[in-house]
Amino acid sequence: MRRTALLILAVLFSVAAFGQLGLRTVTSTATETETSVATSATSTTGTLSLRTVDPLLLSFREGFKAPDDPGWIEKKVGNVSLKLPGLFSVSSQKFGSNYEAQIFDGNGKLFGRFFYYQLEPYDLEELLNAVIPSVYGNTTTGEKSYEETMWMENGMGVYLASLKMVANIDFPVIFVYTPGDEITVTSQGPVAMFFFEPVEYTGEKLDEAKAIIADIVGSYLFPIEEKEEDEGGIKPPKVIEERDPFVRLFMDLFNDSRSPVNTDDWIEVQGDRFGFMMNPQFSVHFYPGETSETADLGYSGTVVSKIVVGEIDTSSPIEGVFKEVIEEFLAVLAVEGYEIADSFSSVVKEGTAVNIYAVDFTGVLCWIIIYSETDSIASFGPGDYFIFIGLPDSDNLSQWAEWYAGMVISLDF
Repeated sequence: MRRTALLILAVLFSVAAFGQLGLRTVTSTATETETSVATSATSTTGTLSLRTVDPLLLSFREGFKAPDDPGWIEKKVGNVSLKLPGLFSVSSQKFGSNYEAQIFDGNGKLFGRFFYYQLEPYDLEELLNAVIPSVYGNTTTGEKSYEETMWMENGMGVYLASLKMVANIDFPVIFVYTPGDEITVTSQGPVAMFFFEPVEYTGEKLDEAKAIIADIVGSYLFPIEEKEEDEGGIKPPKVIEERDPFVRLFMDLFNDSRSPVNTDDWIEVQGDRFGFMMNPQFSVHFYPGETSETADLGYSGTVVSKIVVGEIDTSSPIEGVFKEVIEEFLAVLAVEGYEIADSFSSVVKEGTAVNIYAVDFTGVLCWIIIYSETDSIASFGPGDYFIFIGLPDSDNLSQWAEWYAGMVISLDF
């Protein structure tokens, strides 16, 4: 069945109060309890009956921000600081080096749960599946309204999912962690897990609640006061001072904050399995295969990009597919190492996922997109897929990001 990648990419973008989650933790022992108090904030929303972007998802894509409301106060959960509206309250317990807390709103209703655990490395999907039964039992449907991961500007990874509950309501789940080799894998160390339950909120009040959720998570990600790192504190692997232009371009397209790439003067090229629009400065050669087809794109006589479109009948971890691509490039470029400079991942409701990477191969920048029919960010296949690999001109990254993005969003297969 043919489908247009432009349309696909356009839309991309409780059981007990407390109790240990049964995860692979680094340490654990006795219990301490502390109780503290935390305000409700108000905001206004539009009244037009339009399908708008979920405000929490929008805040996530914009990178979350620390709250600047003077009515918010700092609360401690162990050594972790959170800022909460002044009328909110927190009750927390300690299990060795791990902390669990409940967050209550200004009316004393449960607003969310916060877990701060020292964990062994986890795949995000594995971690979610391990935690959900302990937190929600069988009250979830097993489906998600949306699911995305992103590397924040301070180097932390953030995972956001909107869980569909049996009671016909969505509960937001947010993990904050230091990424491993991939954004979909946590490093050993502290992982902050937020489970929000805005059951008392509907309509505009629900949008206000989601703004509060975004600010609570932002206060964890970006504490206002600089503090010395405590034992067990998070030390980011690197700081993203400025997002990669290719990754940023796609994020902006997903958020509808910029117009699609102008391809009016481009030419249409077609292979056996797929076609796309291409700037006439490039050349292309298609290589058909049994279950896939490859297009090599040339510029000034040199192959600078590759697009592979095909179909796969099995499912594989996305990290395995990514590593295969990386290993090929390490051999071709004759370099020993690489670093993920930036990345963005998203699952589409229709059952497709896209993972976008900016990879630095010891000074050589490479842009990679892995897209497939799947039901999870962490999986590849089964179904149709495409893989894009492109080497840009380092002196003109913005222009090359536009050229490559135009080719990808015009893919028809």
